[in-house]
Amino acid sequence: LYPPAPVTTRNLEKPLELHGTVLPPGTMIFIGVWSIQRDARNYPMPEDFRPDRWVRRGEKGTKWVERAEGDDGGGIECGAKTVPPASRDAFCAFSGGARNCVGRALAMQEAVTLLACLLRDLRFEAVPDYVLRPQSSSFVQNPHDGLPMEIKPREAPDVGRHGH
Repeated sequence: LYPPAPVTTRNLEKPLELHGTVLPPGTMIFIGVWSIQRDARNYPMPEDFRPDRWVRRGEKGTKWVERAEGDDGGGIECGAKTVPPASRDAFCAFSGGARNCVGRALAMQEAVTLLACLLRDLRFEAVPDYVLRPQSSSFVQNPHDGLPMEIKPREAPDVGRHGH
């Protein structure tokens, strides 16, 4: 919902026709990441946090598996129809194409690893009545007044019971 860089730029290498107007090579264009990722044509229910756009429960319902585009299984219920997964090309927090962020793969691996380690031992809860207000800070954006949370240790499972 809140990409670190809400906009990025590109200089056109060849002419681009856009709604009947031809933009010449060398034209700098602005790409609104914020807008792309909030467009319902790319993301059904774009304002909702829906991890199921990207993953679904596996065959036995216990393991999460990545959803490929066109995967109808475990789709997002939107009224009476199932909506397909979000467009992978529209997720452009790291930009896209041949000139995307060189650190994208490492950043995603780090984020998944760190999140798994933190969530294994801790519970994160939003502070009651907190409202996120993003602000631009140079090229990137961040929460205006931080992201206050209550962080609590998870209770360890009682492995001594039942002889396990």
